[in-house]
Amino acid sequence: MPAAQRKETPIQDDSGLSTGVPAESLDSFKLFDGLDSRVAEDLIKSVVWIDLEEGQVLFRRGDAAEAVYLVQAGLLRAQPEEENHAPIIVGQIEPGSLVGEIGLLMGSRRNATIVAAKKTRLGRLTAKDMEAVFVRHPEMRRTILDAVRQRLR
Repeated sequence: MPAAQRKETPIQDDSGLSTGVPAESLDSFKLFDGLDSRVAEDLIKSVVWIDLEEGQVLFRRGDAAEAVYLVQAGLLRAQPEEENHAPIIVGQIEPGSLVGEIGLLMGSRRNATIVAAKKTRLGRLTAKDMEAVFVRHPEMRRTILDAVRQRLR
């Protein structure tokens, strides 16, 4: 069963172009504490904001890892989808967290299904855009990798 339709809502400037949101929107992400404001501004330009309703699937276990998501508001739950088993919640993902970065960085498929536990607002950053930010700001790769290492401990 494919993931539910998501409502993508890019913020637009006067020219009608998608601009993400102000860099201050990264303030809730501890991951970006101490990040140079120029890097934050560059990163946020590539983010497309999406809204999920309670129960909507962000992605499913086994899906290709095509983007990383920044949880701005709401709550997500991670659950492995095992055949012939009831869903088991293995984790909750709260505002200020990243989701999907491990599969994206490792070049692997998603290892869990992510579902909105309540209405959730997320910023979507594609693999292509993330790599472009890494090229322009190599320190961002270190920041993301440190976050992954910490989560895997």
